Amino acid sequence: MLGYTIDEFLTKSVRDILFEDHLEEELNIFRELLTGNFLSKDFYFCKKDGTGTWATIFTTRVSENLFLTYCLDINDVKEAESELISAKNKAEEMNRLKSYFLANMSHELRTPMIGVLGFSQLMAEDDNADPIETQKMSKLIYSSGRRLMDTLNSILDLSKIESGHSELNYVTFDGIPFLHEITTLYSATAQENNIELNLKTNHKEIMMVSDRKLFGDIINNLVNNAIKFTKSGSVSIIENIIEIDAKEFIKIDVVDTGIGIENEALEFIFDEFRQGSEGLNRSYEGTGLGLTISKKYANLLNGDISVRSKIGEGSTFTVLLPLNNESMIKDNNSINKMTNQESSNFISSFNVLYVEDDDLSVHYVKKILPKNFEVTNTRTCNEAVDIIGANKIDLILMDINLGRGESGLNITKVIKEIPEYSHIPIIACTAYAMLGDKEEFLEAGCDDYISKPYDKNTLIDIINKWVSVKSHNE
Repeated sequence: MLGYTIDEFLTKSVRDILFEDHLEEELNIFRELLTGNFLSKDFYFCKKDGTGTWATIFTTRVSENLFLTYCLDINDVKEAESELISAKNKAEEMNRLKSYFLANMSHELRTPMIGVLGFSQLMAEDDNADPIETQKMSKLIYSSGRRLMDTLNSILDLSKIESGHSELNYVTFDGIPFLHEITTLYSATAQENNIELNLKTNHKEIMMVSDRKLFGDIINNLVNNAIKFTKSGSVSIIENIIEIDAKEFIKIDVVDTGIGIENEALEFIFDEFRQGSEGLNRSYEGTGLGLTISKKYANLLNGDISVRSKIGEGSTFTVLLPLNNESMIKDNNSINKMTNQESSNFISSFNVLYVEDDDLSVHYVKKILPKNFEVTNTRTCNEAVDIIGANKIDLILMDINLGRGESGLNITKVIKEIPEYSHIPIIACTAYAMLGDKEEFLEAGCDDYISKPYDKNTLIDIINKWVSVKSHNE
């Protein structure tokens, strides 16, 4: 069992076959053999090759100077026991994290709802509201809604990453303007918190082949975190170019003078739904997903994020991303090219059919679209077919879940089978935003997709894209 021959073993003392860690404790147990009548004990023995193995020793006194000893190999049993203990500890940890997550999500969803429901109720009940107060409440409602969307988007983004369905759009762009934009974006927040926000760039231009959105999201998350966890002092964004294994990387350090991170928290700071302070006593808001998503985004772009920190002195998050993912670059399709060139060129008149059973959504769309857009609403398949038969429709917004009526996908199929409308763009405009929903709707005949709730600019951009396509084709 220990790898020795009999002759080798007989030359060994007990000290030779026990590990140093518990040597004295186990020697005392062996000494009990001299005074006791029976011993049963598990020992971790040192094998000849230096590795360890578990065995149970059973010893009983036969006569004054004679002991009968049995040795039972229990290494497999101990390993199985260790795995069970590890699995038990992991299950308990996951259960604890689940409780934290549910409490955290409840807080992150309910808190901004106070702003949305509370202030909207005040506005609805006050017939003589002061315009300035109304404007303030409107801004609070909007910021609360944005916080809700950030929470939902973070969960959806993580879901896409974990399933391996993240869509990467590699393009060539200059990274320096991005860093300036982010600095400008957060300058007001930094000033409100009496924090100095600095950007130090060592290059006037850094041409990158990467995913521009993911690059921006990574830096956004890190700067936002740095400001949130810094009560005084500064947050600095520092750019450098370094070479690793003959490959150039952009190195961005986000340095803060904030609260810092405990050493034990550094081990899980990039894990899902984890934060430095957790449970009911957590010190800061948030889902605990920002760093997780940033790390995974960096990995998707063939880079990485690391952190070093000291309590009370601040933290430094370092992003490393390759400058050139040339082999991954994708040409934009003709629609995107036309969008970039003609995105602001609305044609003089445009008729939109909105198939939607929610009056609020219809009212919102009619409010935000330009005046030269005529929006007609219907709730059913038959009404939709009648309208497109009697009117010239240029674009269709299609809700997918229409309550008790037919689904939007069924209506899409019917419309696409009408020859003169087979080329009319249909945009799925829906609250279905889980992994695979977009692909399912596009496969079913929709030409594009936007998930609710959307903001004004997002909807106008996607409609404008199809307006440009129509204008170009005509």
